[in-house]
Amino acid sequence: MKTSPSLASLLALHIAVLINIVTPLAANPVRPVTELIEQLSKTAGRAPARGATEALEQAFRREGAAALDAARRGGLGLPEAAARHGDDVFRFAVRVPEAAPALAARADDLLPLARRHGDDFLKLEARIPGLGDDAVQLYPSGGDLRRLTALPPDEARTVVSYAAHATDAKAPRLLLDAVVRGGGEVLRQLDAKKILALGLSSAMVIAASGGAVAVASAPESFIDTLQALGLPVSSATAIVILACGAVLALALAKRLNVSSRKTENPVRTQAD
Repeated sequence: MKTSPSLASLLALHIAVLINIVTPLAANPVRPVTELIEQLSKTAGRAPARGATEALEQAFRREGAAALDAARRGGLGLPEAAARHGDDVFRFAVRVPEAAPALAARADDLLPLARRHGDDFLKLEARIPGLGDDAVQLYPSGGDLRRLTALPPDEARTVVSYAAHATDAKAPRLLLDAVVRGGGEVLRQLDAKKILALGLSSAMVIAASGGAVAVASAPESFIDTLQALGLPVSSATAIVILACGAVLALALAKRLNVSSRKTENPVRTQAD
């Protein structure tokens, strides 16, 4: 008569199978990791630093193929940085793959800032290397960093450079608002030598933007600027000033447009 195996026997068999599967995996890195480490070492022309293979293996078990993709982008330096600094290196590299090379090269400097300011800081640093460190001092909020990252690199660098010379607390944000709305023309209206010598004020930004562009995003700065000049300006007065300025700007634009057409067609103008 056949008897069914006991529960204890089945449990023992199950444990034995698990031991046979898990032990080799625990003792040796998984194959994709060793193969990639060999490739990265060949590209770098040197052997990996101590702990790099283990760091990539842990990231692979945690993040899957995304960890391998990040290592391919960052090179051998990325798992080496993870060996020194821990799991955060691959966590950030997987979330912001374009920042993997920067993390590989400058994890000592970038990780503390990335932990404080998040992925937006790394995205800026990846797009415009070297700018993130200064930018977060002036624009700590994620929204401002995203807007700065969206600007052309030259404009973003100029914004940060000018904002670093601000003479009042509102000028950096006002400048970013003005450039996002008005483009590089706002920066071309500013005098770099004057900013370096005297600093950047909210009044300078408002003047460079034609008033309405920057004021639309921060009307309180416009009022504060007028009051700083010694003018007892209320919100209502400021609105009247802005309205008059807008009318004058529109009239000037129309006049310039008419003059431009006359210049382009002098013969027709004389005939008329």
